[in-house]
Amino acid sequence: MCASARRSAVLVALVVLLASCRAENGDRHLAARELAVSRTCLIDSTEPALVQLTEQTSADDMLQRIVRSSMMDENDALETARFNVHEETILLVDMGMRRTGGYAVRLTGSQAVLRGQILSIPVQWIEPGPNAIVTQVITHPCMLIAIAKGGYRSVAIIDQHGRQRLSAVVK
Repeated sequence: MCASARRSAVLVALVVLLASCRAENGDRHLAARELAVSRTCLIDSTEPALVQLTEQTSADDMLQRIVRSSMMDENDALETARFNVHEETILLVDMGMRRTGGYAVRLTGSQAVLRGQILSIPVQWIEPGPNAIVTQVITHPCMLIAIAKGGYRSVAIIDQHGRQRLSAVVK
């Protein structure tokens, strides 16, 4: 294969790869990953919140608190959850304090959708039904996620029913 044919093949492959990052309607998909999740986060807040952690030390501290409050093996969890606040946006998704068990929040995929300057992050937002049998215990579900940086000014947490649960302006 001659050099120009190889360059053409590489260029075509690159165009196909870049095109696959965009949805049909012009939306872009950005990588999203769950760093840690817990049903009993050690957080002082009581209300649901979406918080961006912009300092590496505060993000590291939050990761350690979430890992300690969960059943995750601390060494394994901290090893696999490496991140850099200058390369990724780190977000705390906090369901707030709940009076019973049965609540949880999880990332539902490995991609968030960027439409304009708003990044939508798909989650599974779990709440017990009205007649559910649940434990009588204070819980505080949360997760720490990392999202690729990429031209968004605000973030919305969207549940499995398409309902916006939380939103925040990000830097």
